Formats: sequence, structure tokens, C-alpha cells
Amino acid sequence: MFFSADERVRLVEVMRAPATSTEALLRSLGAAEKRFPYPVAARLQRPLIDPDEQAEEHVFGARGLALLVARQRFSRLRLVRLRGFAPMPADEYSRLFLDLPQVRYFPE
Repeated sequence: MFFSADERVRLVEVMRAPATSTEALLRSLGAAEKRFPYPVAARLQRPLIDPDEQAEEHVFGARGLALLVARQRFSRLRLVRLRGFAPMPADEYSRLFLDLPQVRYFPE
């Protein structure tokens, strides 16, 4: 869970979601408002997927739901992570929770 300065829960994250057909889940949800590629910075800071997988964040902002979905070449989709948050536009979700701050390796 991610908390803000006012101690409100801003994001709930579920890893290893219950086994289900990712394809069927995505069909039942309909089209995502936006789909974002899993950022390279996120891959480096928090590796959730295998190096040979491609991943996308499917954001249903009005529902307050985001699914990180991965696929290896010639394989089925895999649900990596499920997030719940207060409903917001998909671009706002991306700004708040996907765009990681730049990591500084040396003090300036």
C-alpha cells in the first residue's frame, strides 16, 4: 500500500493475483482507457517480469483499476500485478504511479 502525507491510502497493490485466465479477465473488463508500456526505469528498480517478457499496464482509470500484464513470445498473457486506486484519469494514474522519479547515483 502507498500512503500520502495525510496518511490516506492512495494505492493498493496485489501481487500474485489468484489464478485466472488473464485473457478472460481483460475481455470481461472491456477496453482499457489507456495502455502504457512498463517503463524501463521500473524494470530496473523493481523487476517484476522476466527479461524476455513484454509488459503493459492496462489502466481503467474511471474504475480505479490497473493491471500489469506480461507476455513471453508465443505464450499466453500473464497477470503480474493488480492495483486499486481512487478513480482518476489514466494519464494522472501514469503520472502518479508509473512515472518513477529519476534515480541519482552520485550526489550533485
